[in-house]
Amino acid sequence: MYKKIMMKTDITIIGAGVVGLAVASEIARPDLNVIILEKNARHGEGISSRNSEVIHSGIYYEQGSLKASLCAAGREMIYEIASKNNVPHKKTGKLIVATDTDEIATIEKIYEKGRNNGVKSISLISKGQIARMEPYVQGQAAIYSPDTGIISAHDLMNYFMLKALDRKASLVCRTKVTNIEKDKNCWRITTQNETGENFEILSSLVINAAGLESDTIANLAGMNYQLHYCKGNYFSISGIKRGMVQRL
Repeated sequence: MYKKIMMKTDITIIGAGVVGLAVASEIARPDLNVIILEKNARHGEGISSRNSEVIHSGIYYEQGSLKASLCAAGREMIYEIASKNNVPHKKTGKLIVATDTDEIATIEKIYEKGRNNGVKSISLISKGQIARMEPYVQGQAAIYSPDTGIISAHDLMNYFMLKALDRKASLVCRTKVTNIEKDKNCWRITTQNETGENFEILSSLVINAAGLESDTIANLAGMNYQLHYCKGNYFSISGIKRGMVQRL
């Protein structure tokens, strides 16, 4: 037999990564009962801790898409948040390099897509300009994106978490969601903590911010989603070679 505890809340956010914490920091307020559920021992231990930490310019997405518009707007918001709240970041700039002449047509297409997405700061630069900007990078041409940067994802998540808690949201860690079902005018969320204790939450609204398990959470609620994963590789230069490259 296990003990079942029942509680009611206005909004339940599943996942305490950068998305869940950012949402919580915006919607939480003292007169609203907001709870953030996290299966790990603390916030930010999922996929949010394993991303590139790049602040993207928004050049790759299809014109008119939601990703394109949100990336451009979000980029400026992130820089503003980081600057005002001492979140470590740097506007490094980025070069997208055509290493041989056959790749020039490809970067020209990327450039046009970026311009169509409203990223007006990007420019096409020559082989000589690449050499002056990055002497150790060899290329025939490149796109220069001055607004691309990097940010400390953990410090950004800490900022969002503290803001959410200050606005009276609650963070519950080591708690896994095992079932979600509609119950009249609310959602019944069944959870289990690390000791095997179960409790149910009756929540008026559920926000799925579960990262790589967002499809699992959605499917628990009766939906039909499947994530399709892709893998990227990033390299950093350290040790005696550090400083050879100044930009992404």
